[in-house]
Amino acid sequence: MHVDNRSILRPVLAVAVCAFATVAFLGTVRAAQWQGSIETDGSITRINNPATPVNEPEILHPQEMWRLDGSADDAFFGIIYRAVADSAGQVYLLDNQQKQVLVVNPYGDICLSIGREGNGPGEFVRVVDVFVDSEGRVGVVQNAPGKIEMFDTSGHPMGRLFLPEYGNKSLLKVRSAKFAAGRVYASLLNRVRTGNQDREAYNALVSLAGEGQEHIQYEEIVFCRAFNDWHYREQGRERGVSPWVWTVGPGGRVYSNRAFASYEISVYDSDGELEHVIHREYVSRQRPDSDVEDLQAYYDNRNEGRFFGGSPLTYAVSRTDPDIEKIFAREDGALWALSSRGAYDKPEGVLGIFDVFDCDGLFDHQAIVHGEGDFNTDYFFISNGLLVVVRNITVDLSDGQDGASTANRKYEVICYRL
Repeated sequence: MHVDNRSILRPVLAVAVCAFATVAFLGTVRAAQWQGSIETDGSITRINNPATPVNEPEILHPQEMWRLDGSADDAFFGIIYRAVADSAGQVYLLDNQQKQVLVVNPYGDICLSIGREGNGPGEFVRVVDVFVDSEGRVGVVQNAPGKIEMFDTSGHPMGRLFLPEYGNKSLLKVRSAKFAAGRVYASLLNRVRTGNQDREAYNALVSLAGEGQEHIQYEEIVFCRAFNDWHYREQGRERGVSPWVWTVGPGGRVYSNRAFASYEISVYDSDGELEHVIHREYVSRQRPDSDVEDLQAYYDNRNEGRFFGGSPLTYAVSRTDPDIEKIFAREDGALWALSSRGAYDKPEGVLGIFDVFDCDGLFDHQAIVHGEGDFNTDYFFISNGLLVVVRNITVDLSDGQDGASTANRKYEVICYRL
């Protein structure tokens, strides 16, 4: 059964979060403090930000709302892979191991469990993301075969969202999805052609519409892989070949970073038109030699014995981190970007240093967020004014490439109010 997206997705209201008006802005006093430049090449406007923001850093000490460690009988959970908050302050935790979504109220109590493992209605297996729409309905994203299961506010199944048919529908994968401005936005992957010598596939960033209606496509990358060449380079490929960094703002603006070694964020309006490209002067962070060696050993161990078309699968680790690790669209129209330096080169007690861009794409200031968290081992999620940190979720490669040493590690979820 398919749910008509028109019954779930509300029409997008043409309300701009803020206007992008270059000439008017440059005439203000604040623009005189900004040391960047704005270039236009054809239809593309590029905002070149300097390395230094306009204003002094903002020091934030978020208030801890609650924390869970999964030890209590009524709070047991496995591996929390994603987290999102609604406007009422409830947090939805996607448990990748237990195949369920746990709904946590503002007091830290688990008040509802949604979904279960399986292939039937309201069931899923390879879950990768979760979102909540404006009426409190929950979407759970299964990677492959790709589908989005919808649930009502009581956790009852409502059916699936309709997905666009590109290439072989049976091979469609959904990598991530978000809800904003009455629409569901999704990152999709599919194989469109398989020949004797190679395979062609695509990645697309789209917003979903009802069956028979046109989907808005923001970005697409088509890539071809020869069967005798399964050598991947972490830095040498656009992020569209792997899950790219993207988010969507409350007004339907879509933000996307595709390049591994370039601090650039493309900004699209809700109709799919490119508004501008945000660039910030940035020197890529060099990884310590020990980190490169550990990462390479991890991938070598994982790919050992894997072949495609008689060709071994290999992976070359970059000697630098990606310039942008995560981006978050805030409710006030600002964009927070966590760079590799903001994630790793920070003082003790600081969770992260975020670059804050205003709604015109100008580098306004940095937000220094204090709290418990380490980007090496933890997941960070910012949604509806809440910051959720999932502690000790990733494999610490220095402890052993097989991840066996994580068995005794204490998983913990901490919720802060920003």
